Amino acid sequence: MIDNFTTKDKYTFKLYPEIKETVILDALIGEFLASAKTGTNTIYADNGIGGTTVTSTAHGLTIEQRITLLGSTSYNGTHDLFNTTVNTYDINVAFVANDASGTFSTIGFCKI
Repeated sequence: MIDNFTTKDKYTFKLYPEIKETVILDALIGEFLASAKTGTNTIYADNGIGGTTVTSTAHGLTIEQRITLLGSTSYNGTHDLFNTTVNTYDINVAFVANDASGTFSTIGFCKI
């Protein structure tokens, strides 16, 4: 379990990492999205415009989504995606090396 989230004491829900689904909640303030996705990264490459393209087969991520990368040598940390395809996504970090390892996670991040 991650945590309880409460919006204006009207909606309370819990996110579990083992459930890889999106929870959509129409709150008083606006739309609240919480997603829980994880995956494995296999290739890191220079994207030609100063960033890094990461290959992760059928990752299901979207542009502007925030992720955390772990298990790589050069790219660990939190990143906002600015380009995605079915099997790749780009991060705004200069390419260093093809670490050929690591994972991503969106667990714990929300877009409001």
